[in-house]
Amino acid sequence: MASARSSIDLRTQFVDLRERFVLLGDGFVGVRQEFADARHEFADVRNELVAMRERQVADHERIDARFDRLEARVSVVELRIAELDVPRRPAGFTTTDPPC
Repeated sequence: MASARSSIDLRTQFVDLRERFVLLGDGFVGVRQEFADARHEFADVRNELVAMRERQVADHERIDARFDRLEARVSVVELRIAELDVPRRPAGFTTTDPPC
């Protein structure tokens, strides 16, 4: 009878171990899936950061180009003003001086 009881105990332990092994396997599959999901999310974030950096570089390039065009326009206006050779008002001249 003792051997029958120990046989039942061993069988129960084996069933328990098998169930635990199945649960462990399911847990491993779950962890693998979580890891794969996290890896994909990391790749998505990395791609977003790369895209943001590319947009930032493009924005800087566009702003630099606009600044260069504005500098060129200012230079042209300065040259035109110099070409006009407008006489300067004499020192001490104010707009309240009576006309001559």
